[in-house]
Amino acid sequence: MAIPPRLVRAFAEMLDISVCGMGRKVEDVSETQIRVERMMEDGYEVVDMPLPGLMTVVKENQRAAHGVAQRENAREENRGCYN
Repeated sequence: MAIPPRLVRAFAEMLDISVCGMGRKVEDVSETQIRVERMMEDGYEVVDMPLPGLMTVVKENQRAAHGVAQRENAREENRGCYN
């Protein structure tokens, strides 16, 4: 079941924590941050997200299925990482 990006972001805002969407791979974790590879429409992006935080995760094979929905949702809100 997919959770709408707006709901994920609202939940993170209620908890006053960082949020990062479309995570694919955790590259590094420290006491203060996590380095995440996240899926983009044209490839991947590596971002550092402060902890505590909330990250949504997708499987590699979901990339094509998310393409259309991602473009539609990107018009409504930025899918980046937020503090």
